[in-house]
Amino acid sequence: MGVSKGWKKGRREFPGIGNFAHEFLTLEHSPCRGRGGRKARMKKLLAVLLLSVAPHFVFGDDFPPFSTSLPVGTNCVINMDVLHPLQCEVGMHEIELRAAKIRKKSPEKLEKYLLESGHIVPVVIGPGGTVYVTDHHHLCRALIESGVRTSVYATVKGNYADFTPEKFWRIMKVMNWVYERDENGREIKVPDDLPKTIKDLRDDPFRSLAWMVRHNDGYFYTDEELPDFQWANFFRTRVKIGEGPDRWDRALADAMKICHSDEAKNLPGYTKEQPKADAKNKDAD
Repeated sequence: MGVSKGWKKGRREFPGIGNFAHEFLTLEHSPCRGRGGRKARMKKLLAVLLLSVAPHFVFGDDFPPFSTSLPVGTNCVINMDVLHPLQCEVGMHEIELRAAKIRKKSPEKLEKYLLESGHIVPVVIGPGGTVYVTDHHHLCRALIESGVRTSVYATVKGNYADFTPEKFWRIMKVMNWVYERDENGREIKVPDDLPKTIKDLRDDPFRSLAWMVRHNDGYFYTDEELPDFQWANFFRTRVKIGEGPDRWDRALADAMKICHSDEAKNLPGYTKEQPKADAKNKDAD
């Protein structure tokens, strides 16, 4: 991409960045009378850059307290005690690792972490104002287990407060926002069999194993339907998670041997690349 095309594309996607690009590209060709002239121009360049990107940062002040009347697309801050899961299970080994990492973060770093776009919790408002989580169940449970946080930043994906329960659950199924299997891969009855709170989510060790494999490049995360659930069910019938302090390392090694096989080729995020010899139990976010 040429400079002019890249500049134009940047100006469309990030208003104001074109001004920064112009200042940067002309800096070396501008007359500078002494060190003072260059310093002044560098200050101007920095100011233009800050003004260009500042509107794209998200701050905690942009998240008002949750209300059942919030329209779709609204950001808010919400207590995790009122969140209802749309799945039965999580991987508790993954959660333990993530909770330990969260405890090590300073309050400032944790705030920044939670405000990143990948950690804003998507929620829907159901009949009677009940709030349901459509994703990031692991993050919420890890925060609860860490003991350092009782609320999360969220965004409203849908407001169905006035819908009948029948219509609401029909929408949840059509949108693939509810997972209709339990921690053993067995079909459940929705909504009766769903946990009532984030704390009630049950452990599925194979969700942890799938997470570990993905963070060791065993497969790639995709936007296809429920990729981590599919990989967990794949490993469930092929890998044994035993006992002992090294059980996760052994299970990971076995899973990495088959995740690139032809058996797995129809799973979302599959890659033919061979597994790494040094796969480890990573504590990624």
